[in-house]
Amino acid sequence: MKQAHTVEGQKRGMNRFISFFCIGFLLGIVIGNFLIPETGGEAGIMSAYFLDKFEYMDIEYSSLFVYILEKRMKIYIILVVCGVTAFGCALAYGYTMWLGVSTGAFMSICVLRMGMMGIFVGLVSLLPQYLIYVPIYVFLMWRIRENQEIIGNCTGKKEKQKLWIKYFVVMSVAALVLVAGIFLESNVNPFLMKKILKFV
Repeated sequence: MKQAHTVEGQKRGMNRFISFFCIGFLLGIVIGNFLIPETGGEAGIMSAYFLDKFEYMDIEYSSLFVYILEKRMKIYIILVVCGVTAFGCALAYGYTMWLGVSTGAFMSICVLRMGMMGIFVGLVSLLPQYLIYVPIYVFLMWRIRENQEIIGNCTGKKEKQKLWIKYFVVMSVAALVLVAGIFLESNVNPFLMKKILKFV
């Protein structure tokens, strides 16, 4: 019974993640379509200069790993800590929507910059790290929601403390998985991007 409840909760977490991500993605497409005209056609990472030079850049992978680690872990820690508060779910959903916005804007800029080939480049830029990031954030959203529902039904102080400890232990393990995604983003993704940009 408990296992069925867990599976159902994970499905709800996935559905919520997809819903908020898709809403953000559509908003991102709109934003991306206005970004290039407003910035004179040079949209950061997808600027013509960057694309021309990226293939020949010498990347310091260890420094890139540390940079991405700090960036992503700060957000993750904030989400986990806020997950024990009343607005934890709202914050998790808001961040999911922001992921959708940033992804949609980026994909839109790719298409505007390189046409249909930009879709392929944009997808490659998300791999393989998103194969880990997406499950982690789906799990995070489900766990925050599940934890708050269980805590709300608990009356004993010791019982609540045990649940909090279990929550932070599980989130610590999930953080290690997130680090694996960060490693892929900093070490594997640049290699893939360099390869694909040779053909663009």
